[in-house]
Amino acid sequence: MHLPPWSLRPPCRLPALALLAALLPAGPVLAGPEGRWALCRPLGEPPASLPPLDQQETLISAERARAFDRNLLILTGEARVERAGQRMDADRIEYHRDTGEALAEGGVLLEQQGMRVEAERAQLNLETRAGEMEGVHFTLFESHAWGEAARARQLDPLLRHFSEASYSTCDRENPSWLLKAREFTLDQRAKKGIVRHSVLRAWDLPVFYFPYLSFSLDDSRKTGFLYPSWGSSSTTGTDIRLPFYWNIAPHRDATLTPRFMSRRGVQLMGEFRYLNRTNSGRIDLEYLPTDKASGDRDRSFLSYRHQGRPARNLRTRIKLNAASDERYFEDLGNSLSLSATTHLEQTAEITWASAGWMLQGRVQNFQTVDSSIPAASRPYKRLPQLRLAGRPRWTPYGLDLGLDAEAVRFDQKGRVTGTRLDIKPFLSRPWGTPGWHLTPRLELRHTAYSLQHQTSGDPDRPQRTLPTASLDGGLTLERAARLGPDSYVQTLEPRLFYLYVPKTDQDDIPVFDTGLADFNYQQLFATNRFTGADRVGDANQLTVALSSRLLQPASGAQLLRATLGQILYFRDREVTLPGREVATAAGSNLVGLLELDLGRRWQLDAGLQWDPELNERERASLRLRFAPAPHRRLDLSYRYRREVLEQVDLSGLWYLTPSWHLVGRWYYSLPDSALLEGLAGLEYESCCWVARLLGRSYVLSGEDERNTTFMFQVELKGLASLGQSVDSLLRGSIAAYRD
Repeated sequence: MHLPPWSLRPPCRLPALALLAALLPAGPVLAGPEGRWALCRPLGEPPASLPPLDQQETLISAERARAFDRNLLILTGEARVERAGQRMDADRIEYHRDTGEALAEGGVLLEQQGMRVEAERAQLNLETRAGEMEGVHFTLFESHAWGEAARARQLDPLLRHFSEASYSTCDRENPSWLLKAREFTLDQRAKKGIVRHSVLRAWDLPVFYFPYLSFSLDDSRKTGFLYPSWGSSSTTGTDIRLPFYWNIAPHRDATLTPRFMSRRGVQLMGEFRYLNRTNSGRIDLEYLPTDKASGDRDRSFLSYRHQGRPARNLRTRIKLNAASDERYFEDLGNSLSLSATTHLEQTAEITWASAGWMLQGRVQNFQTVDSSIPAASRPYKRLPQLRLAGRPRWTPYGLDLGLDAEAVRFDQKGRVTGTRLDIKPFLSRPWGTPGWHLTPRLELRHTAYSLQHQTSGDPDRPQRTLPTASLDGGLTLERAARLGPDSYVQTLEPRLFYLYVPKTDQDDIPVFDTGLADFNYQQLFATNRFTGADRVGDANQLTVALSSRLLQPASGAQLLRATLGQILYFRDREVTLPGREVATAAGSNLVGLLELDLGRRWQLDAGLQWDPELNERERASLRLRFAPAPHRRLDLSYRYRREVLEQVDLSGLWYLTPSWHLVGRWYYSLPDSALLEGLAGLEYESCCWVARLLGRSYVLSGEDERNTTFMFQVELKGLASLGQSVDSLLRGSIAAYRD
């Protein structure tokens, strides 16, 4: 195969529309390609060409018309009266001009926006739009709902009362469920339905009696009991919840949920939300008195989230979490991620930002809920933390100037405490074109401490001032390439990054919030191998990296990207964390990345870190996605860290038919030969109802004990959901739901 020589030209750009198309998903996951009512037969054509709502004239037509006293009109034979967004058809209509009253008999058809009503007889005032009807059949097109009633009263265009009525969102022929009620109210102004003395019938069999029931016509909020949920867990036993929702105001609401657990007792759970013009937030409170499974002790949890914007350039944030004990989430949570929680954050901060500058104040603490973490390894409190960062809007000669400064007070009982001031100004000058770039950068970091409880012999006011110099450069070359009959653009992108930081002894500086950064591809181009300001790593090193991409010439869409990089060290790295040895390797791990995108059917992301000294892999990752059609997708992940973990994660969402769906996850630890999480579910969806059955088993954090749960949910579309909601659980466990 003949390839032309490399040339230095701008790389192929991905047009904005092509990028948007590449990022958009193929379609909704569970709602089906046509939405919530995709599996339903049409209830007919919605009313069209209705008169405008502001039309005050009354339009009349009929085969025959007779007038009496200039006020009464009798219309027969395809009689029609139209006015202000409504139309009435009947075999015979008596219309009173002075009052606007219309009496219709025989084949009465009343049409309004989104609604059609058929009746045997109707009396309606076309001005006030109030009236009564007998022998009613109604259709609500937007919510795919229909019903019948012996009598109906319309108080205004948006409020209707039905007597001896039925209601369903199923297809009219052989409905799967039907709600039959003595009284039924449709309040389209409040977007809710109210039912009194009703019986829910499934396949024409009575299954439940409701003395009072209300539901939303458009998922809007309203006060009342929500539908109960039930499930079973090996840690809680039978688990039943009965939530009560309080719609306090348009911008405030609350939910109070008693939770009955057969193995533990009755827990009270509360949630309060607010959404104001300048702030929003949520408070969650849980309280379980005398937990029978843990020695009759009281257990509780508090969570508070707040975000505010009191002024144009001002932001506030509060994140407060507190649990009564370290095992709270293992015993009372319902997911693997909750049981694996190690710290609960407690933070309050205020941020001012304007003209490229940011000033932030923060207080922060963490509650450790993992008993295996020793006290010496638990996070410090920041009481308080002040940070200033930014860049001037204009600088001369194309320079890039900036400053990042921080002052923070660290506190922790029984350990070294103190205040740290860290100031880091930097200067860089980028040069380049779309085909090449070169950026030298200089940075000066000054860090000073004022310490208490310092180890005897160590200074109470240590200081450190270090310069950092780096040079980052790269090329983008491209050429035409062919794969079979298809033409592509292939790029070759070499990159060099040199970093120099002189060595200075930092052993007398305590470690408050600093650790060794996780080594990955981005770390090849970082100026400090440590996170936090307590250590600045000495460096005399060169990063060598090479990338190549395969692009479609018309759209610029990326088909393939391969990257390989390594750091070459010219001296040992002597600055370390306490207890760590000096790093003497001549080179870092080799880092390789591979991205392959074959449309929506196949997508592959892989990564490998190879240790050249030990001649074995240090880390490896693989993500493979197979999606042959909308709503059919499998995700396979593999993760490996030498002497730490090796895991396989397989999950999927698969539509067997438009009605039958499978979901599942198999999350397995290879070294332990243990299933970390297993999940299997079956969903059946028809026009007007959905049933979900889910079984799940997962390990509790740090223990051999497992928690096994079973959940069942039935959703009557447009009416109610009965049983535990499994949507949030599936989104947390299955990648197809998250996307």
